[in-house]
Amino acid sequence: MNNFLQHTIDSSVRAIPSTQTDVKVNFLITITAPKAVNAVERAPVCTILVIDKSGSMSSQNKLPHAIEAGQVLVDQLEERDNLGIVEFDDVATTRQEITPAKDKERMKRVLAGIRTGGCTNISDALIRAQQMLAGPAAQGTKRILLISDGQANGGIIGAEAIGNVAGQKRDAGITVSSIGVGLDYDEATMQKIGQLGGGNFYHVREALELVGILQAELNLAKELMTRRTKVKYLRPASVLSVKVHGYATKVENAEQAGKSQGPDVASAFKDETTIQVSDFSSGEIRQILIELQVDPASATETEPEAAKNLALG
Repeated sequence: MNNFLQHTIDSSVRAIPSTQTDVKVNFLITITAPKAVNAVERAPVCTILVIDKSGSMSSQNKLPHAIEAGQVLVDQLEERDNLGIVEFDDVATTRQEITPAKDKERMKRVLAGIRTGGCTNISDALIRAQQMLAGPAAQGTKRILLISDGQANGGIIGAEAIGNVAGQKRDAGITVSSIGVGLDYDEATMQKIGQLGGGNFYHVREALELVGILQAELNLAKELMTRRTKVKYLRPASVLSVKVHGYATKVENAEQAGKSQGPDVASAFKDETTIQVSDFSSGEIRQILIELQVDPASATETEPEAAKNLALG
């Protein structure tokens, strides 16, 4: 692992008798980003605020509070920052193209004009926001902030499928954070959007809590230290399976992994799991829980310890 991001690894066990079979071992990886010491000219933040205006958002004052929180967010932007606004029900509509945060009162009026509508098409709204951030007007750190109760009944349906939409532009530096509002929100969908989108997932029982979350997300974007961070785990033969909790993963066979890790990888390991940890802000701490299913009897003396198979980049 590199010297910029600090890490610790804690294991649920220290040693396993070779006579045991099918043993579960947990590793908790804690990664800490350094705090910014010297004030530097930060990159602009380009945010697309995506607001659910479907009929279900009319209950518990969810939509009015989302609008108010968005207006507070506008006040926190600096002139170098940019904001776009997308509203959605059955279809996604661009309420405001990406615009420098100079005329804040106009931005607030745009938000105030959002009214409740029909069904909930989250996928189209995410795609619209991604298209906006792929254009020339989007400069600097690119974030999508989705406020919804997650009750998708239009467009692409299903937590995993919508999550895949959220994550399809991560390699382009576009991350998505999801904020589930109300007591009746769809947790599975909103959680997948945050996980696969490379951002964060929040749930607010009271819509008034939205203000603090949007402010926190903006601060994270302003203090960005790393982009698209990944953790890689090489699986030896004695590890039967790898399960990562809370993060998107990609598994490559040993031959594919050997192209980037070196020719010895193909012969020493079965495959490589890449964990998409995403961006780190100043002083941010993240934890990754990895669950391994181990067969101690099949381990060899030359097989490396599991913790030494990790790489961070």
